[in-house]
Amino acid sequence: MTPDRVTKQASSMVGRNLAGPPGVGVALDLNNLLQEIMTYAAMAKRQLPADHPALHALADIESAGTRAGSLVRTLISERA
Repeated sequence: MTPDRVTKQASSMVGRNLAGPPGVGVALDLNNLLQEIMTYAAMAKRQLPADHPALHALADIESAGTRAGSLVRTLISERA
């Protein structure tokens, strides 16, 4: 998924009519976006040399994605 597609998908979540408990559909969409962000960060890390300065930023992205994923799982479990 390209960054533009991620932005479009995130924008389409706003104002969505949700079936089921409020927020679960948005949380599931957010989880899918987070998985793609995490995948791109992991792919980028594998392609960079071990001493590349961007590795720290990519590790921060992965860490934030992990925390956000945990929050999404909590939201889903509380609303299901």
